Amino acid sequence: MQLLHLAKKFYLRLSTEGLKETLKELVYFNRIMVAIEKDLRAEAGIMMPTMHKIIVDRQNYFEYRNKFNIKNVLYYCRRGSQCLLLFDGEDLLGYQLWTFNSKFSDLKKLGIGMKKGEAYLFDLFVYPPYRGTVVPKIIAIETYNYLLSQGINKIFGFYFKDNIKALWWHRANLKCKEIKRVTTNRILIFEFTKGKISLKV
Repeated sequence: MQLLHLAKKFYLRLSTEGLKETLKELVYFNRIMVAIEKDLRAEAGIMMPTMHKIIVDRQNYFEYRNKFNIKNVLYYCRRGSQCLLLFDGEDLLGYQLWTFNSKFSDLKKLGIGMKKGEAYLFDLFVYPPYRGTVVPKIIAIETYNYLLSQGINKIFGFYFKDNIKALWWHRANLKCKEIKRVTTNRILIFEFTKGKISLKV
């Protein structure tokens, strides 16, 4: 199942990012993961009147399995993660995944111990036509407000230091606090971090 999931992630990235960017994510050496944290507070929603969101989890993921091209989302939701999908009418604009699992693979690599009332955000994805618009900010605000309503007051995440867009997004827009840096290497599906080998899914 993990290899099938990896193949689907590869196809999604290839179809939305192109071959060059896809290959950059499959093989790299001495890449720096920048771990971040952010205390949540309620923010005013900025969704357009035609927009709406859906929260997908372990209980309802099955009904969305064939309706949208979100196989990456479903893989994680089947395993306990949750996801916010943002729509404009019937068009899916993007999504944000998160987990409350303190043993999630990224957290172990980063050496972050997550407590009750905290969540780890990963795989923010915006479809190409909506990049450079207000859509990522809408997804972030709606995710934060939803998590706050569920009793979550702090989030963690990471970005790669060489990803300038991600750096700008986390520092200037999300205003996150950098808490540590970890060097990692990847060759196809294998990741080498702090002397340990793991399968990148």
